[in-house]
Amino acid sequence: MGNFDFVAQAWPQFGEAAVRAESYLRADPRAAATYARRAGELFTAWIYSVENLPRPYDDSFSNLTRQRAFRDCVGETV
Repeated sequence: MGNFDFVAQAWPQFGEAAVRAESYLRADPRAAATYARRAGELFTAWIYSVENLPRPYDDSFSNLTRQRAFRDCVGETV
């Protein structure tokens, strides 16, 4: 059982990326980082869609997570 199995069960659309990130952690850290980012991008897009947040013109992952509406939704510590 992995740390992110619950993510794959609750949100299969991006849970696979989280599970893969963990599985590659020791064997291929660069691949793990890629999958971790992918999971973060997918989860962020999901939050924007579910919460009906306005998407900025620059919809890069970095900019999406810095938007005030997003931070108000998920909290400042995320």
